[in-house]
Amino acid sequence: MDFVTLDFETATSSGDSPCEIGLTFVKNGQVEKTYGRLIRPPGNRFDFWNIKVHGIRPEEVENEPSFAEVWEDILPMINNRFMIAHNASFDFGVLKKSLDANKLSYPVIQYACSVQISRKVWTDLPKYNLKYLSDLHGISLNHHRAVNDSEATAYICVKAFEESSVHKPEEIETKLHAGLKKFGEPVIPSFRSQMRSLQKQRYPVKAEPSAIRRPGHPFYGKKVVFTGTLSSMNRLEALQEILNLGGIPEEKVEPDTDFLILGKERTDKSGKPSLSQKLRKSLEFTAKGFPIRVLSEREFFEILKS
Repeated sequence: MDFVTLDFETATSSGDSPCEIGLTFVKNGQVEKTYGRLIRPPGNRFDFWNIKVHGIRPEEVENEPSFAEVWEDILPMINNRFMIAHNASFDFGVLKKSLDANKLSYPVIQYACSVQISRKVWTDLPKYNLKYLSDLHGISLNHHRAVNDSEATAYICVKAFEESSVHKPEEIETKLHAGLKKFGEPVIPSFRSQMRSLQKQRYPVKAEPSAIRRPGHPFYGKKVVFTGTLSSMNRLEALQEILNLGGIPEEKVEPDTDFLILGKERTDKSGKPSLSQKLRKSLEFTAKGFPIRVLSEREFFEILKS
């Protein structure tokens, strides 16, 4: 099978801040070549935690091209190609947000997630992160550098496809029952997906097939988690508002969480605010490059009524 694997490293928790891109090209089931490029993020601004993860610093990229400048080279390499990324929602989310921020047209891409593929092929593993899978299969990994991460992803997929006799992209769905997506298509939350989400909730919010939804709203199709106490409405009302817009209210912060809404946090004995476990978890994930957006209650209501 022919495919291209993609990996981004980001400078901040914002999805439109790529500072490095890595591509690995597989032809007829063999890794053929790689492409890597440092990118100057907007304002050349970096967050401490992102630097700690990948080690890329502002001075290394200050003379590198911006995403818009690099895109002219990248587009011909990936347009009309089948692509794969490890935790694809992150990497293709970075691509989409970077294209949107620079008002660039979308490429034509069909893609899949190597985490989902790995879960279907190796069903009993304790972990499915890139490091664990690379160590398991003897694949060299200089983790959190884009080229090497994309190359490791490629080798993992080659092995997975060999073991499962998958020879073309459509067989990822028919044989492995893992999803294929088209880049740029909106994620539309189905009634069934909303009900699965609600089954995890402590709160009796209800999803009706006829509920009013607003495609295009910032919360539409997004996973939203609340922490702390809201002053303007209770948790149940807030969750129902998200649901009615077509969003997906969740109880736990996960790597694919889109928004964490901050209510009033608890205080310690000295009266200082104490970070909730959900907020701590979101900071851990954003430090690893997952673009979870943290909103204050005021910001939440501004977006809610937009």
